[in-house]
Amino acid sequence: MILKNSKDLKTLQNALKPHTKRAYFVGGAVRDYYLQQEVQDIDIEVYDISVEKFDELMQALGAQGVGKSFFVYKLKHFDLSLPRTESKIGAGHRGFRVAITNDTKEAASRRDFTMNALMVNIFDNTLIDHFNGRNDLERGCLKHIDDTAFVEDSLRVLRAIAFVSRFGFSIDGKTLALCQTISLDDLSKERIFKEFDKIFSGRYQDRALEYMFALDIFEKIFSISLNSAQREKLKNYLADSDGYYNLLYYLREVSGVDIETILKSLQPPKSFFTFFKTQPAIDDVVSIKDLLELALKIPLGQWIGLRWSQFENRAHAIGLYEEKFQPTVQGKDLLLEGFCGRELGKELRRREQKEIEELYARKMGTTD
Repeated sequence: MILKNSKDLKTLQNALKPHTKRAYFVGGAVRDYYLQQEVQDIDIEVYDISVEKFDELMQALGAQGVGKSFFVYKLKHFDLSLPRTESKIGAGHRGFRVAITNDTKEAASRRDFTMNALMVNIFDNTLIDHFNGRNDLERGCLKHIDDTAFVEDSLRVLRAIAFVSRFGFSIDGKTLALCQTISLDDLSKERIFKEFDKIFSGRYQDRALEYMFALDIFEKIFSISLNSAQREKLKNYLADSDGYYNLLYYLREVSGVDIETILKSLQPPKSFFTFFKTQPAIDDVVSIKDLLELALKIPLGQWIGLRWSQFENRAHAIGLYEEKFQPTVQGKDLLLEGFCGRELGKELRRREQKEIEELYARKMGTTD
């Protein structure tokens, strides 16, 4: 049973039992339970209770309301809500009207995929599976529930890819075809950034990347059209490296689009812009001296392109893989010598260059 022997669940059961026999674990909690993964987000839907009674019970338990229009309360690690339906009334993935329902099938039908529409009774562990989601879960197949409802929320396209990356599932053919018809223009840059973060944090990013190609995600999000050779190159780059930074860096490498344009298609933290200022293109580092110039900024092991440059072995050999190059000359020394203003900066740069050249001369005698 989900959360067997949980004291918090027992307290909740005792509070609800006099008023209803129908309260269900729903969504990701049930999915992850059947996948034998750790259950983290625990959503519970409570049936056959009026809005007023539900509010009264939740307040008595000390739950915190987090969205009155959605009838949601947080209690410890539970998110409790009344079952609802959603109908499209406006643009964007938030443009929905919400209404209460006591029909489990109607409530479950608002979910995106069949695997997320499973429901388990919190009192007796009875499973309700209106859309054959358990079977799809066992087959590792992402299948949408309703054509009309699915296309109303464009975020579900990226959610599908994120589930592929997390679980290694396949997307049902009809669902994939439906995803291909959905525009992503109404999604905010912030929302896209967050979904990409999930996609490139999963274990199966290679599979997710294939679906991104199939759904023209790079063209829809970044206005970048990749030919078959560029797609293959991006796959090869990402085969031995993963993560958000790597995706964006190698997308720049294969497309030739500057990183500022790519980042502005999203809404990343400022740290992303700062990070990429230290990340030259692979073709920009063509000599040992270029490598040492970069080592003034970062340890060479932090350069994403190092793996695919000709200098990975040399970065280790010259001892700058884990530590950046620290010139002996410092600005304070030049101040004591009488340099100031622009002249100080020019002289500091000149002496750094001299140290780089001396290190280069020494290391070229000891490295291949």
